Amino acid sequence: LKVYALLLREKGAANLNAMELRYLELLYLNSESGQAKPWRYDLGETPEQRDQILQGVHQDLSQVWQDISDLVALQDPR
Repeated sequence: LKVYALLLREKGAANLNAMELRYLELLYLNSESGQAKPWRYDLGETPEQRDQILQGVHQDLSQVWQDISDLVALQDPR
């Protein structure tokens, strides 16, 4: 969900004012009770908190991408 929020922020930066998106919600369509069950994540109360969280996600994704690129460059078929 955080990656999705990061994409929304980056793609819609011109349309979103200071990352208005605060809550992320995932709806599980089935649960033990048989009812749909939402899972809600609060990105932070202020735009600064939200930006800090999403910047961390951006850094993690960038590192994963760099690690993959480094491994591909080695051309090791293991």
